Amino acid sequence: MRVAILLGFVAACLAAFLGLEKLIGFLIWMSGCVLVFAYANFPLRAKGWLSFYMLLSFLALLASLTAARTSISSALGSDLVVGVFFTLFLFGVLQFELGAGSTYYLGAAHRFAGFSYSLYVLHFPLLLFLRAWIVPPQRWQPDVVHLLYGSLIGAAVLGFTWAVSLFTENKTRVARNWVRQMLPAPA
Repeated sequence: MRVAILLGFVAACLAAFLGLEKLIGFLIWMSGCVLVFAYANFPLRAKGWLSFYMLLSFLALLASLTAARTSISSALGSDLVVGVFFTLFLFGVLQFELGAGSTYYLGAAHRFAGFSYSLYVLHFPLLLFLRAWIVPPQRWQPDVVHLLYGSLIGAAVLGFTWAVSLFTENKTRVARNWVRQMLPAPA
């Protein structure tokens, strides 16, 4: 109980310090953790329910994205609502377990997971740099040419982060062994 009170106090102090807008962004970011726990504890295995759930979550996500884009409803189109509906939609997508038995899927998933941290750390600074360098001040319209540009930029960012991971994430075993050699052996 003491730990819960202490953590509640720390959360309240962080909320006061960060402000509501940053706190909501943090909640959206943490929805990925909620997704992992929900997937592990609440499986939707019945096909009928899963299809119904996917339809409802897709429609909710579509409504929130439409509201955010058209400014019809500031509450329905808020970042928090879009984040929650996207999390609910992803929960349904995870339930399908697509490619669970496929060696190609498992190999690709393993390869992408091998540089996930580098991608997480590097994608935003790199995309921000490329945006400042390449993109004009006005927004790109979603036509064929700009979708192609976006795809090429996305592929370049994936390639760059994968190349960086070859010297960082793929070398964690070497670093771990070096640290173990430096530490004294347990008695």
